[in-house]
Amino acid sequence: MLHAPSFEARDNIYVADAIDGLLYMCQYGAAGHAYNISSCGENGNCATIDEISRKLVEIAHQRGRNLVQLVSGPDIAHTPGIMLDNTPLKTLGWKITTSLTQGLEQTFDEIAKTQP
Repeated sequence: MLHAPSFEARDNIYVADAIDGLLYMCQYGAAGHAYNISSCGENGNCATIDEISRKLVEIAHQRGRNLVQLVSGPDIAHTPGIMLDNTPLKTLGWKITTSLTQGLEQTFDEIAKTQP
């Protein structure tokens, strides 16, 4: 059972995209420059904890795991979250390729391989 409290939205990034960003920075970045490895909200990668929880329950149900349920408190208005500017890294040729939904699905499927 997932508990989904409401928090501010945050910039999320799939680990493979973050590693790719690190490699781009190391290979093409300039010494002394700062690069944010961030989705900058692209591909739907800015979400609150409860939005991510809802998406995980949806993915679980699509994969036949219907016992997974969402338990949530009262609706709370969301305030803007934190988003880092990834423009300097993108000018090196890097781009985010994995959406929040794709990343959650891939993670769910990898975990499911180890579970009965």
